[in-house]
Amino acid sequence: KKDLEHLRAASKVCSEFLVLWLFYGVIVSRRLSSKNKNNKVKAQTVRAYLKVITEHLRQNILAEPWLVLDDLSFEIIYSQALKRSSNQDKHQVFERFKDFHTVINKFFSIDQPEWTNIENIIRPKQAGRVGIARLLPIAAYQRAQEFFRNESFKPGSQNEVERLESDMHIVVLALGYRGGIREQEIRNLLVKQINTELRILTVTVSRYYGTKSINSPRRIDVTLMLDDIEWESLLRVIAHAKIIGGELRSPAIFGAGSLESRLMRIDALTSNVIDVCRILTGNPQLRFYDL
Repeated sequence: KKDLEHLRAASKVCSEFLVLWLFYGVIVSRRLSSKNKNNKVKAQTVRAYLKVITEHLRQNILAEPWLVLDDLSFEIIYSQALKRSSNQDKHQVFERFKDFHTVINKFFSIDQPEWTNIENIIRPKQAGRVGIARLLPIAAYQRAQEFFRNESFKPGSQNEVERLESDMHIVVLALGYRGGIREQEIRNLLVKQINTELRILTVTVSRYYGTKSINSPRRIDVTLMLDDIEWESLLRVIAHAKIIGGELRSPAIFGAGSLESRLMRIDALTSNVIDVCRILTGNPQLRFYDL
């Protein structure tokens, strides 16, 4: 895994997908050889596994930053590929995609798509489609906001760290619920992309993170979306990012400074937000993009 991480970081030719694809080939080869008495496997067998993956994905998809795509992006990628495949191949393609994704997730911890939604594409129409309602009610949102406002930061407290932790949770919750911004996009949000005078957020891609549907940069007017509490929390988070960002002209609002200097990682913030929303809704399958 370390060698592959080094290859991915150092290579200017290989895409992330190519490294993951080759890695999957190695795992498949080991898996098949372990089932063979002489521990050998034919090259064409491994090639057949790999071919199913690449021949159904569009070339432009292969250049995407696979290690940081979110679950919705993967769902779109695999669903579109399944729709393009022939009816007799759909089951095989689905199982190969799922196996490929499960293997690379085990070693690289990438986001998992909702496989039930993808599998619905290959189900007969008469069988019907099974879906899970994941809408976060406004009442649950308000209770979540109140929780982070009152539990993380005690009213009247002079502890700036507690207040900033509260602000960060409130901002992540508000951007996801009111702004429709995905987790990877929040990671990507820079100070310069927030116009505090016009209250406009610019969501775009970076060299590290994509947008919610692979490539959908957009501008969001949050004037009527964020209330005063949420907006003031956002301003304090921006001010904090500028301080720990040092000499950076425009640091990320949740990724400025070194890991040691950051108050909370974005992963922990989104995890806390989702955990609270799951408890309040009673829905353990709620995900960030369901906000």
